[in-house]
Amino acid sequence: VDVKPSDVDGLPYSTLLYGNGPGHSAEHRLVPMLNATDAETHNRLHGAAVPRQWATHGGEDVPVYAAGPPGITQALFSGTFDQSFVPHAIAYVACLAEHAERCRRQDAEAANRSNSDAAFAADKAGVLGVGPSSQVTRFSLRFFVFDFIQTLVF
Repeated sequence: VDVKPSDVDGLPYSTLLYGNGPGHSAEHRLVPMLNATDAETHNRLHGAAVPRQWATHGGEDVPVYAAGPPGITQALFSGTFDQSFVPHAIAYVACLAEHAERCRRQDAEAANRSNSDAAFAADKAGVLGVGPSSQVTRFSLRFFVFDFIQTLVF
């Protein structure tokens, strides 16, 4: 409930509003909220602009679970964050859109380091041309949001 009442009818109102759902009414208010307790009642219908039996977009908190490269995945997907952050974080970790070039650069640098390390190890062992693989390790990212599961494999 907003701390200020409506400037039109003076009643408290929920700051969480829906575009559609069962709370639609031709009236301005389906069930007025007379106080904060009214707004917190379980199974309360919140106002909606379009009548539908079920709402298609709710305002509930949603858990996001991510598994992927240690460090970066935990850093990006731990704690509380705004919903608009999620696709940007996924794009960053998955090297999508504007992050693709950064990832290509990092892959090239990793391959160069690996080749240097392999040459050093082979030289040290006295056997040129033998060393660890320079292949960059690929990984799988899994994101679980609501009951929606999206798997990105690289």
